[in-house]
Amino acid sequence: MLRRFFKQLYSLLWGVALLVLVLLALYVSLGRQYIGLVDRYQSEIFQHVEEFAGIPVSASAMHGSWARLSPVIELLDFQLGESGALRFDKGRVEIDLLATLFSGTPKIRQIKVAKLDLDLQQDNDGHWQIPGLSATGGGSPDAVIDAVLGIRNASLDLFSVKLNYVNGDQTQISTRDFFLRSDDKFRRAYAKLNTDSDGDIQLLMESYGDPRNAERFSASAYLVVKDSRLSALAPLFDDSAPLINSELSGEIWLSWRQEQRISISGVLKAPTLSLGVLWGSDGAVLEDVSMRFQGSHRDGFWRIGFSDFDAHSKGLQLDLAGVSVQRPQPELWQFSLPQLDLDVANTLLLESEALSPGLQATLAELAPKGSLRNIQFDLNSSPAGIENFSFRAEADALSVEPWQGAPGAKGLSGYLEIAPQRGLLLLDAKRLALAFPHLYDNAFDLQEVKAELNWTYDNDHLALNSGLILAENEGVPVSVLLGLDLPLHKDTATEPQMSLVIGARNADAAVHQRFTPKVLSDSLLAWLEQSILGGRVNSAGFIYRGSLVAGSDEHPAVQLHLDLADVELAFHPDWPALEAPVADVLIDNGLVTASAEGGAELDGLAIEDLAVAVGPMGDGVYALDVSANAEPKFMQVQRLLTKTPLHQYLGTVFDNWRGEGDANVDFALTMPFTEAPELQISVDADIDFKTIEMPDYRLILTGAQGHLHYESDKGLSSRDLAARLYGQPLRGQIKQTDGKLNIDASGNIDMADLGRWTGQPVMGFFSGSTAAKLHIETGANAGLTVTSDLRGVDVLLPQPLYKAAESTRDIKITLPFGEGLQVMHLRMADQFSLLLGFQKDTDISANLSFGLTSGIDTWHDLTPGQMRVSGHLAFADFDQWRRVYDRYVELAANGAASKDGLEFSVSKLRIDEVMIFDSLLESAQLSLLSAPDAWFLHINSAQLLGDIQIPRGELDPAQVFKVTLESLNLPKPKASAAKPLDGIDPRSLLDVDLDIAKLSIGDEQLGSVGFDLRTDQNGAYFNNVRGSLRGIELATVAGSTNLAWLQDDSGRVSSQLQGQFGISDLGDVLESFSYPRVMETRRGNFDLNLQWFGTPAAWTLADSQGEFSFSFKDGRFLKTSDAASGTLRIFSIFNMANIVRRLKFDFRDVFKKGIYFDRMRGGINLAEGQLALSSPLDVHGPSSRFQMTGGINLLTEVPDLRLVATLPVGSNLPWVAALVGGLPAAAGVYVVSKVFEEQMDSFSSAVYEISGTIQEPELTFKNIFDDESLDGSEPQGRSAGKPGIK
Repeated sequence: MLRRFFKQLYSLLWGVALLVLVLLALYVSLGRQYIGLVDRYQSEIFQHVEEFAGIPVSASAMHGSWARLSPVIELLDFQLGESGALRFDKGRVEIDLLATLFSGTPKIRQIKVAKLDLDLQQDNDGHWQIPGLSATGGGSPDAVIDAVLGIRNASLDLFSVKLNYVNGDQTQISTRDFFLRSDDKFRRAYAKLNTDSDGDIQLLMESYGDPRNAERFSASAYLVVKDSRLSALAPLFDDSAPLINSELSGEIWLSWRQEQRISISGVLKAPTLSLGVLWGSDGAVLEDVSMRFQGSHRDGFWRIGFSDFDAHSKGLQLDLAGVSVQRPQPELWQFSLPQLDLDVANTLLLESEALSPGLQATLAELAPKGSLRNIQFDLNSSPAGIENFSFRAEADALSVEPWQGAPGAKGLSGYLEIAPQRGLLLLDAKRLALAFPHLYDNAFDLQEVKAELNWTYDNDHLALNSGLILAENEGVPVSVLLGLDLPLHKDTATEPQMSLVIGARNADAAVHQRFTPKVLSDSLLAWLEQSILGGRVNSAGFIYRGSLVAGSDEHPAVQLHLDLADVELAFHPDWPALEAPVADVLIDNGLVTASAEGGAELDGLAIEDLAVAVGPMGDGVYALDVSANAEPKFMQVQRLLTKTPLHQYLGTVFDNWRGEGDANVDFALTMPFTEAPELQISVDADIDFKTIEMPDYRLILTGAQGHLHYESDKGLSSRDLAARLYGQPLRGQIKQTDGKLNIDASGNIDMADLGRWTGQPVMGFFSGSTAAKLHIETGANAGLTVTSDLRGVDVLLPQPLYKAAESTRDIKITLPFGEGLQVMHLRMADQFSLLLGFQKDTDISANLSFGLTSGIDTWHDLTPGQMRVSGHLAFADFDQWRRVYDRYVELAANGAASKDGLEFSVSKLRIDEVMIFDSLLESAQLSLLSAPDAWFLHINSAQLLGDIQIPRGELDPAQVFKVTLESLNLPKPKASAAKPLDGIDPRSLLDVDLDIAKLSIGDEQLGSVGFDLRTDQNGAYFNNVRGSLRGIELATVAGSTNLAWLQDDSGRVSSQLQGQFGISDLGDVLESFSYPRVMETRRGNFDLNLQWFGTPAAWTLADSQGEFSFSFKDGRFLKTSDAASGTLRIFSIFNMANIVRRLKFDFRDVFKKGIYFDRMRGGINLAEGQLALSSPLDVHGPSSRFQMTGGINLLTEVPDLRLVATLPVGSNLPWVAALVGGLPAAAGVYVVSKVFEEQMDSFSSAVYEISGTIQEPELTFKNIFDDESLDGSEPQGRSAGKPGIK
């Protein structure tokens, strides 16, 4: 039976299958047959769709085809809606007709569209719709949803959505590569988005179920953003659009679970994020934003938290990691944050412009800094507003600036709680600074602070009270009570009030400065700050109660009490401080009293009956009153006069005084606290000083007694003053007028005492004693003045300064007082003025000016260690003043204060006549400078101009005189001075280096000359002779010319000249010596080494021995007469022009202007009155050549010379005839033409012997020969074996 059942079932299934196949075949067959008719019924189909969906549709063309079991519809230029809000140009829709029939809803197997455009329009309510689409007709939204859910596959190459905002803005969102895959329940979509910006957004979405069934629907999305902006969505956010328009990169995950639970997480980064747009500001821009977040939405409420949130703004780093926001109940918001940097948050808030102007100003003034940890903020709200809030946090090193008179604070740490109308801070700080800017310039630095601060507030008022605050202030234990009553609005009439009580123990005396408020008068504060310099505070108490408004009419109560030990009280900054073992100071609203039991000390001086008080004296001015009695020693009196305000009235005259003795002093002082206080000081003193030493002036008074009285308005005065100076009695009187102190005294002064006082050897030229008057003045012209007529004093100086003791001559000495250099001015009648400067531990200096001129009278012109001399003298003898200087050196060596005395210098001293080095100079101006090793003398007169360096032999005997003269004009020598150097011992000459730039004798300019003169036991040596005299260069090689002037013990004198000389034109040189111009040259030089007996001025050629060589170039011999004289007569025999003239040749065409030569050289040896040519005299010319050998007896002036002359021949035969002895011309020509027919054109040289005398020389022809033999040592005949002509 079972078998039959399965058999029947099998047959049934085959039948059903067969039926299905038949129906499918019929379905496909009918579909293929009728699908092509779709375009004919396009309008009916669209009408049916519009009736079904209620949405107008249209297309330019509609085509049908069949694919497998499904119809395929192709649409061209398709539009959906009245205005074509949804449209595509070409689309292909494959319909799953069977599934549609079975499910009753549209099922689309596949949709392919190349480009799809969709327009969305925003209405006034912010909702979005497709323009032209309405629900009229038979359609419903569910039908559209069903149609979308029925799509199995969809792909869009480009999908563009245009957003038309209600404000008129238009943006566009486009996708590329969109595809959709779905089965019955699961769907997945992917697209690349673009929102009117660069960058890329990729979206992947998955969903399961029908979104209309919230309990079973779920979805998730993954969004990747890379350097993109959501620009197209920006208008949705109105004023926040710039925030949405920020460039973003990152990833976002979204999920939708059952019952509409939504979760979101992501990681985002943005280069900039304009947060300020949330409150309408452009200022708040975050940079380098990086965040990681998670959030959820459930039951209508959101919760979101940031595990990381980093950003930068204005160079500050913002870290909000851990911040979270949740709304567990509709009326409750909860905020939590692990940590917040108030400095960064405050800066961002101020720059964000998010706060109201008033709140922003308050926040800027408070300037909160520090950090809060574990922040919890609960906010209860309702439609009516905020109902309640609670803020709890842990404060860590918070700081706020003073506000509305309330103190500022730094280092607030502890538990903080703020609720409506109340607040609490449990303070537990290691270090806390409290600033009361209205009361103190510096904040209180407290350590180990523990306290509880409570406050209450409403809209207008804040009240704060502290319990007992225990702390330490810079190691001093303190206790503080603080109360504040502050209005919260600046425009209120109520002033902020504060009550402050501070107690301290066992502190330094300077602690009073911490607690004294600046609301006291400035003068009182300044005095208190400067007065208590040292000591200890056993106990201190401070109370302030009153307004915190500066300049308030409500004067606060201020009290400060100090119990002091070992106190140092400086009642005036210019007076020494008072020191007391025990003292008590009380300040009560500006009244200060101080007392010291057991007495006090002032700069080591025991003070009795001390009283110090400060109080008002009217018109808001405070004054200090001090009174005391003491019995000081001299040094204590001196310190009172120099280390107190008395100094400005008495000047510096007492600054360095020392002495011994006692005094009894009563003292009183009153000083108002004004900008320029006028001290009222009264001092009475009876003095009994054994000595008074004034080291700056090297004066010592002994036995000084008398009474002194001082009052500020009257000055210093005296009664019955007497003392002794250098053992001489003095009586004096002191009187002060207009701030100037005048001391007048009279007595007798000994010049020896005056010399010891000045410490100057120059006082050794004064002897005796005289009556004098002394006047001392302080103030602007402080100084000492001494006047006398010098009766009884000898002045031992050369005329015109000499004075005998019985005569009188007025003298005035002034010595200004002051710091540093002391300058004494001495004026003696109309003869001279002396300025003498001296200072402790430094060289004395002086200036001496002769004549009626005022001279130099300021210390600026003084040179330490030197005496400068200037002025005018009618006459001076250099030797006399040199003896004065020697005496001065002797006095200096015999115990003067300065070992060597002053170094003299002379500056432009004018002398009508001065005798120097046995020469009288007229209208001379002398300047003299002193150096450690030499004097430098400058002389300017008609006869001499230049510098002389005189060695300081006592310092360095090796030093030499150095004379450098610009000009020296010597008078013409007298006729009797034929031997000017006779009688002078050269060994006695000074060692000197001499250079004269311009030397003249009378009106004759000689040139320049210089030498280095050194002497020894043998004589004088003129080394390195240099210069140019009368055209002769004295040394062609530096150091080559030297002159020795020798003398032995027997008195025999000899000289030696050795050198290399040069000339330009010998003719000019000869003319400068008044000799005839026998020869001219372009240049020449000669070397000589000659010795002779006698002085250098006694030289003669005949008495000389030695060698002489010469060389000249480019010159000529000139025809002269034979009447030469002196040495030139000897050398005239070498004048080739005269020799040619004596040959009587006719060479007028060649030698009419003289005999020219290219070079001329030779050597001469002088010995025992004989002149010998040591090397031939050789003259080369362009048309001639001469060579001479032999010598001259200088004693007899007889020459023994041989001359070889080479003269031009050409065709001029007559001279040849002359060569053979004066034959008749015709015969001579004939003989020569016959004998020398072959050689007439070749020979050209002739040999002569020169004899006779120098004045009348005779030339004898010897022979002729080939001119080539001139290059040999001995001339030969022209042809070997042929004799020459005799």
